Amino acid sequence: METNRSFWGLESKAKTELKKFTIQFSSQFAKADRLRIQKALDSYQALYISAWEWPPKGTPERLKFDQEYKAMIDGLTHLRDEISAT
Repeated sequence: METNRSFWGLESKAKTELKKFTIQFSSQFAKADRLRIQKALDSYQALYISAWEWPPKGTPERLKFDQEYKAMIDGLTHLRDEISAT
């Protein structure tokens, strides 16, 4: 995500592809597992970074960016963990 800004938007191509493959993968499992993975996927899909570029350090924009970036990394990590637990 650090070098590929296509993950930053709400409806990016990268997020769309991730959603497609995650749904295909999760469809192989029991309903409880599918729902757990879908919940993690939905949470991640709702996250986005509002900046187009990395804001300069020490600015209010950078603080907001850092929070959004961390939320996306945490959301993606949570999704990975839910998939791995299946």
